[in-house]
Amino acid sequence: RDPNILPLYYLTVRSLVGHQPPELWLRLPSALVGALSIPLLYAILTQWAGRSVGLVAAVLLTFSPFHLWYSQEARPYALLLLLSLAALRLMQTALAHPSPPRKAAVAVASAAVFYCHTIGLGFLAFLALHPLLVLPRHRWREWLAPAIITALLVSPGLVRLRRTRP
Repeated sequence: RDPNILPLYYLTVRSLVGHQPPELWLRLPSALVGALSIPLLYAILTQWAGRSVGLVAAVLLTFSPFHLWYSQEARPYALLLLLSLAALRLMQTALAHPSPPRKAAVAVASAAVFYCHTIGLGFLAFLALHPLLVLPRHRWREWLAPAIITALLVSPGLVRLRRTRP
């Protein structure tokens, strides 16, 4: 019933409800996606800042008390991190090797971030601005279609969010 948490997380754990012991099965998805976030962060930062920075960041995330805590909760935060990192990694790949399928993957992954939690809206703003910051002005137009696709994908969630707000 939390209007900030859109359905993606609940759809991922829905099939696990009813298994015994219930706490283990509800926490397992967060533990798995929390673990998958570590190599993904390494890959992103290795491309941006080099192998040593990627390795240090991966080690820090591995032992981060907040990351460990959120990776044990039956809440969407670990999934939110993984989806955000996946969208960012897809963005890196699409910027380095542009193609329509890669840009569509960025749009879908970006929308998934929002459908995990409404805090993803801030990250969507970053993803929308990122190409404008790293690409020359004459290449901005090629990111218009992925931005429109993302906006269309998140619009039902925005309508739902608007209806649940006082």
